[in-house]
Amino acid sequence: MLHVTSLMGRPSESDWLRYGRGTKPAATGPVVVWNCTRTCNLACMHCYSDSHPEKYDQLSTDEALAMIDDIARMGSPAMLFSGGEPLVRDDVLHLMTAARAAGLNVTLSSNGTLIDNAVAGELADIGVRYVGISLDGIGAVHDSFRGRRGAFDSALSGIRALKQAGVKVGVRITLSPSSIDSLDELFDLVEDEGLDRVCCYHMVPAGRGQSNALLPVQESRAAVERVFDRAEQWVADDRPIEMLTVDNYADGPALVMRLARTDPARAQAAAKALARNGG
Repeated sequence: MLHVTSLMGRPSESDWLRYGRGTKPAATGPVVVWNCTRTCNLACMHCYSDSHPEKYDQLSTDEALAMIDDIARMGSPAMLFSGGEPLVRDDVLHLMTAARAAGLNVTLSSNGTLIDNAVAGELADIGVRYVGISLDGIGAVHDSFRGRRGAFDSALSGIRALKQAGVKVGVRITLSPSSIDSLDELFDLVEDEGLDRVCCYHMVPAGRGQSNALLPVQESRAAVERVFDRAEQWVADDRPIEMLTVDNYADGPALVMRLARTDPARAQAAAKALARNGG
């Protein structure tokens, strides 16, 4: 996970975990991502877990609570609930509450379609730190990617409910042949809706992602440069929006080389931060 805007010069509260700078959290163990269910109410064409609406074997509530206690005891600072779609689990809010009580920062990765004002209010009451909503285009483009008509409108409604409830919220974009044409529109939506973060994910060739074409190298590099362009603009305009890329370590050197052309000192600082995090 490359924190682009941070390495461009705007610090983030999560910098200590990634780059060893800023305020050190009380717990410094590994951040845990838990795919708490494989079940999902959508059928996204790139899904690495090949999720469907059917029921799959998963940890029981008691087993999950025991696992959460173990994670807290080993010093993890944060737990990300992912899936599948986490909100299809009847006990997920109870599990999030338990994680918060154990001292974990809780975040949620969701398709957003099951979030209404009531759910958003519960997430706020629990103290969920951040919710990332997956968007891969505007309107019908997103619906086609997600396999359900109306998915975009439902996701946007969920985003707005979270904003109204005071929960930090952003979007997760998978860079794919069908989504890169919508990048600028998605970034504009983030600005217009006053969202907090964008995470741009490279396609993972697993699950249903195996049958979807990866971006050719040059197209992928061009898309990443567009991500960097918008991040640079946000930093210059002092917009409080974070930009990150995920699942391609080559993005780090690409950012350092870009910074070196205009700000060698910043490039050197970015390279040092990346080296601390393994490259």
